Amino acid sequence: LISVRNPFVVRFFYSFTCRENLYLVMEYLNGGDLFSLLRNLGCLDEDMARIYIAEVVLALEYLHSVNIIHRDLKPDNLLINQDGHIKLTDFGLSKVGLINSTDDLSGDSSLGNSGFF
Repeated sequence: LISVRNPFVVRFFYSFTCRENLYLVMEYLNGGDLFSLLRNLGCLDEDMARIYIAEVVLALEYLHSVNIIHRDLKPDNLLINQDGHIKLTDFGLSKVGLINSTDDLSGDSSLGNSGFF
């Protein structure tokens, strides 16, 4: 995740551990998440929905271009920055290197936690 650079993917800076915890230092996004926005608004107007869908597609296209499969796309994992744009986060279930592959996606090669960082 440290090498991922895309305006629609949350920025990861570094991680550190103590005896009991893994800490991730990531970009601060103060706009909340898409789930909360949908809960507050009820639904998005068509133009806003179009923009958010396009930004999610661009994020996924980028991740696929660097051989990452996200595998946990949901409104809770779409954060909103101060300008109102979407950023994809939560790579705990992601897989690397399976694009154009016939490998089983349910195996143990997930990025989750320390293996991805």
